[in-house]
Amino acid sequence: MRTLYYYYQLFYKNILKDNDPYFTARLVLSMSESFLVISLLAISSSYFFCWLLSKYFMISIIIIVLAINFFILCNSEVTKHVEKCKPTFFKSHKLSVALTWLFFLVTSSSLFWLGDVVQDIMSNCK
Repeated sequence: MRTLYYYYQLFYKNILKDNDPYFTARLVLSMSESFLVISLLAISSSYFFCWLLSKYFMISIIIIVLAINFFILCNSEVTKHVEKCKPTFFKSHKLSVALTWLFFLVTSSSLFWLGDVVQDIMSNCK
């Protein structure tokens, strides 16, 4: 999570020149993690239990993940530590950038493909 946060923060700080890259990185990381959790729960609940997640359940997951990340990452010491140690995946900057982009693209694309996948699974339920 720290590596993803670090590279999200670098993206919003250096490339997009955001006014508050720390807040934006926390928000985008939280949304990406929320989409991942929602995707896993929606697919598994429809496959194993033939049960659809309600929109309120999904919204509550987003709120919980946002709250957890903001409480963890709002601490200025944590943010300073992440910037100081510059975490990477397997000590490779290029691999870290690639995995961060892949994580963002997969979790963001779930907005488009998740509904079709869940409906297809639910069509096999009795």
